[in-house]
Amino acid sequence: MARQCSICTHPQRDEIDQAIVLGEKYRTIANRYEISESALKRHKKHISAAIVDAERQKAVSGTAKMLKELSRGFDSLARAADKAEEEGDDKRMAYLWKTAADLATPLLKIAGDLPGDGTTINIYQAPQWLKIQAVIFRELQPYPDIRVRLAEALKEVEDS
Repeated sequence: MARQCSICTHPQRDEIDQAIVLGEKYRTIANRYEISESALKRHKKHISAAIVDAERQKAVSGTAKMLKELSRGFDSLARAADKAEEEGDDKRMAYLWKTAADLATPLLKIAGDLPGDGTTINIYQAPQWLKIQAVIFRELQPYPDIRVRLAEALKEVEDS
């Protein structure tokens, strides 16, 4: 009878799985949880694709929240600049509009509305890509080994 995976029965399995999904080095994880690197390598095929999907959704949620805050900050600066203009404070108005423009630049780049200047946008967190990924992982549900290999390959592409 095959021996049960030592990581699958580890009391801190959830934390170990998360560390693997987040791409931490096996040596770091092994040292933290006092387990072997080889056990981690064998265990990675047992990680649920649902964990991988959940981590990707967290990343998208964080990006959306950041964009919302950037947009809110831009709107506040624009209102303050308009008020400064009404009050005739040209120096403050110019400063606020410069600050608003600096804040708008990443928003426009992410939205694809700013001409390219060599900046790379991470499409792997785009909602459309995540939907495609979800479909692929759903269709691969009956093939857990392939799902894990695909998740690892996608992680390598994203990290490169």
